[in-house]
Amino acid sequence: GSITISNNRGIHKQKAGEYILLALLMLNNYIPALATAQRENLWKPLFSTSVRGKTVLIVGAGKLGSAGAAEARKLGFHVIGIRRSGTANPDCDETYGPERLHEMLPRADFVLVTTPATAQTEGMIGRREFALMKEGAGFINFGRAKVCDYDALSEALRAGRLSGAILDVFDPEPLPASSPLWNVPNLFITPHCSSDDAADYIPLTLDLVFENAARLLASKPLLNAVD
Repeated sequence: GSITISNNRGIHKQKAGEYILLALLMLNNYIPALATAQRENLWKPLFSTSVRGKTVLIVGAGKLGSAGAAEARKLGFHVIGIRRSGTANPDCDETYGPERLHEMLPRADFVLVTTPATAQTEGMIGRREFALMKEGAGFINFGRAKVCDYDALSEALRAGRLSGAILDVFDPEPLPASSPLWNVPNLFITPHCSSDDAADYIPLTLDLVFENAARLLASKPLLNAVD
């Protein structure tokens, strides 16, 4: 017989949306740069402006990205989504296909990557993409490490081209203590803990498992089936 595999995408939605909003606010208020200054015992006031009207570009506007978009729009961010289908996303102000990525990068105050790693997305954000970003933009990767060139990101941060970055995903994980990433200026590292709810992850996943078991018994299509 055939085997259908499903995953638990979507259960992270609430927590992920809040975390993405936190990351955007941290970058807007230069928290990674202030953390770097603190480690260097430097008094370095960095004054920021309101987020209202600033643009977030979400690369991979799926469930995670949409949750972040919905939260960001509540505070007045303008959200541009890039998704494989290019079809409109109700949580974004504008939505385009991947072929418009380079055109959108210079418009973004903040670039958020939430795309999975596939043959199409591997290395999608590299030197060329960082060079296209607005001077002083902020960068977040909550997708997969293979989507971004972290050496190129490190260069952009050291050169001051980007004002800050927050990374939640690495290759390998855990990130080895010897990795140069730990000491890149204006880079804030979270150890892949952005979207898993400490209390609700297992119960929400089990709800989905039991729902799919009932669907299987009733010969109904399964939720979250993957290719």
